[in-house]
Amino acid sequence: MSRKEKLTIDSQIEHLMAEGVQFNIMSIEEATDFLMNKTYYFKLKSYIKNYRKSNNGKFSNLEFAYLVELSVLDAHFRSKVLDLCLSIEHQLKTMIMRSITENEQEDGFSIIQELFETDPQIKDDILRKTNSASFDLRSHYVDEIPVWVFLELCSYNSLIKLFSLYYEKVDSKVCKNLIPLIYSSKYLRNAAAHNSCLLNSLRIEYSYQGKPFRSSPKVVSTVRKLKVVSPKSIERILHNRVIHDFIASLILFKEICKSSKMYSNVMTDFEELFKIRFLEHSDYFSGDPLLTSKYAFVVKVFDSLKMMD
Repeated sequence: MSRKEKLTIDSQIEHLMAEGVQFNIMSIEEATDFLMNKTYYFKLKSYIKNYRKSNNGKFSNLEFAYLVELSVLDAHFRSKVLDLCLSIEHQLKTMIMRSITENEQEDGFSIIQELFETDPQIKDDILRKTNSASFDLRSHYVDEIPVWVFLELCSYNSLIKLFSLYYEKVDSKVCKNLIPLIYSSKYLRNAAAHNSCLLNSLRIEYSYQGKPFRSSPKVVSTVRKLKVVSPKSIERILHNRVIHDFIASLILFKEICKSSKMYSNVMTDFEELFKIRFLEHSDYFSGDPLLTSKYAFVVKVFDSLKMMD
């Protein structure tokens, strides 16, 4: 790949104009200020992937304001997604502790010792954390770490390994049912935590090392049971990883969350985002059936999951 030269703000605007991006809603002066003080060109331009060029090689009827609005919606969405995923993480830890507390065969130490023997790197990582907020807690547990302390020290990846190890022993059905959903929430959590764009690839199907993304059978079957979208729409739209993993995370949260207040707070935040803020400039996207259809799909599934017993 050839190197691309650094562009000044003026050059960035000129480059967008050359590609057909228009400045009728936001002026060039406003766009300049936005690119200089509110975001940066590479991040904002990533949303242009949601649009297609005309036969002349330029975008048609694409306003700079549309890209700005997508970036703002994405920022709101990432914030709510992170809240969702942190709530999922908390509920997974609570679920493990609830089971271990009631399990007379488990003392809370042996399962962690077995985890360390299975994957010594997990213990090494915990003992190496000398500059974290949990260092004082960790310093009290060097030789043996009980599960209730481990859950305060571990990474999300280590949490998943503990969950798999423990539930394979006590209830393999739980493991088989939830692990694919947990990995989806992990993908989404990492992206949101690193402030990575989520809504910049709605037109693109995800692939990894040349292999197309495969939807989780659990997610597909759950959405089918809702009977709010057509089977063709399910297959097509769930090939988008962000949408798939978001719905997977909603399904997971519904299955494991035992706090009705927590569940209601998280879902209310998303409902307000989808039905108020997302529609504030709905006219920007009304002429794009791909964006509107994916929005409609997510909202229908969201509403049905929220109402499902």
